[in-house]
Amino acid sequence: MEPDAFQQLPPAEQGRIQEEMAALQRELQEVLITLPREARRQREELRRLDRLVTAAATGHLIDELRARWADVPAVLEHLAEVERDVIDNAEDFLPRPKGRTRSGSCSAAAAPRRSSRTATR
Repeated sequence: MEPDAFQQLPPAEQGRIQEEMAALQRELQEVLITLPREARRQREELRRLDRLVTAAATGHLIDELRARWADVPAVLEHLAEVERDVIDNAEDFLPRPKGRTRSGSCSAAAAPRRSSRTATR
């Protein structure tokens, strides 16, 4: 509504519109405050679910190796490290669209990286 048209309205109508605008402004501010918090909560929940799925998908494989090497403590320690590393870095094992980095940004050299703790052992 143009300012001139607003000025032509009766005072009661102007007041009603101003109250609605103020209410909408408050609601918008609440949403703008809540949005980043909710986005962070969703990212954390997604990370938690990713870890659970990775643990479920790989746990039986690690358990088989633990059973096979149960009498060698050093191997069991290493398997525990491998398990943590796989869960912590599961996204490194997932295929990425061509030209995309882990963060989702474009990159000409978006090759898989090997930075996990156990990859260098």
